[in-house]
Amino acid sequence: MRLLSRILKSAQTVPGSAAVRVYQPEASRNAQQGDAQQEQNLSGNEWSGNGWSENGWPGNGLSGGTEMTGKRYALISEEKRKILEHARDQAEQSAARILEEAYAQRDNIVNIARGEAGRIQEQARQDGYAQGLKDALGGISHDIEGIRGSVADMEQEFEGFKEQLCGRIASLSFMMAERILRKRVEEDETEMLDLIEQAVLSERDKRSITVHVPARASGLVEELEQRLKPLMGKNGSSLRIKTEDRPAGFVQVETEEGIVDASLDVQLANLKKQLTALEGR
Repeated sequence: MRLLSRILKSAQTVPGSAAVRVYQPEASRNAQQGDAQQEQNLSGNEWSGNGWSENGWPGNGLSGGTEMTGKRYALISEEKRKILEHARDQAEQSAARILEEAYAQRDNIVNIARGEAGRIQEQARQDGYAQGLKDALGGISHDIEGIRGSVADMEQEFEGFKEQLCGRIASLSFMMAERILRKRVEEDETEMLDLIEQAVLSERDKRSITVHVPARASGLVEELEQRLKPLMGKNGSSLRIKTEDRPAGFVQVETEEGIVDASLDVQLANLKKQLTALEGR
């Protein structure tokens, strides 16, 4: 086997694109050098009658040495082929195993990367959804606060507008009532009949009743006498109508206890107070 080791080179190329380095011990390398020297001696030594000289192959003749040398090289070629096939098989197996491990490691890394990417994507989606929901709720809350503030401002403005409107309505109502009443009294003094009658009836338990009316309201005096006639002299009381130089709408009912002013101006003043009271509600 020492001779077989010199057949393989330090690196042998085998199928599968793998470089296989065959181990060659120091003793084999020395033997290889010795064989080379021996072959050189075979080519340079002379033949004697009994065979090669002491530097050549021993034997009984040329034919015996040649036959032995051929067998020797045939064994070397067969052993070389077996070693090469074994080395090639080992190289292919090693390459296949390394490639398989590389593929497996690659797939593992890819799967881990995909899982991590999915996890990061899901986490980002969840975080983004939560943050988006939080931002949306914050925006809605901000909008609600703004709406509440706007509604409060509108309510305050409406209250002020309502007060102004009520004031204007009251003033307008009073102005209209005043104009209508004054015009009706100026055109017809008898428009005051109901008012005067109510004022006298409110004082009918008094002993002395005097009704003061404008002098120009002659029609009023006649109508008033007819309406108050049932009260004259009743229960020993006295009732008389006195005309005075007063403006239209002037009416006063005088008794022993005082004077009740039922004039149009007083009635309008009372109406204005009532409208003001309604305005404040």
